[in-house]
Amino acid sequence: MFPNVKPADVLTRLDERVRTFSNYTFGLKPLSATPPEQLKRIEIPVAGLDCKPCCLAAYEIVAKIDGVEQATASFKDGRITALIDPAKTDKPKLEAALKQRGVTLK
Repeated sequence: MFPNVKPADVLTRLDERVRTFSNYTFGLKPLSATPPEQLKRIEIPVAGLDCKPCCLAAYEIVAKIDGVEQATASFKDGRITALIDPAKTDKPKLEAALKQRGVTLK
């Protein structure tokens, strides 16, 4: 699929293609090296998640933080849920990233 590309760069190139063809809605992330039992589930109530674009923006803020292994944003429930590696990040860091980008927390 990617001639003359080093194996270590295949995921990056595939991620670029997925993002391009999905209009930057989807992307790929390497598998987690952290065992599932060590991940911590956190929930952050957010005000103003009343449409899908707002949810996507809030999701992207959280999902890009190092240590976030999985994230969801729900405009129905008004919250962001994330599975994090506690050794790399914590709830205050996620909240700070959201506030920095203008997201109002409940």
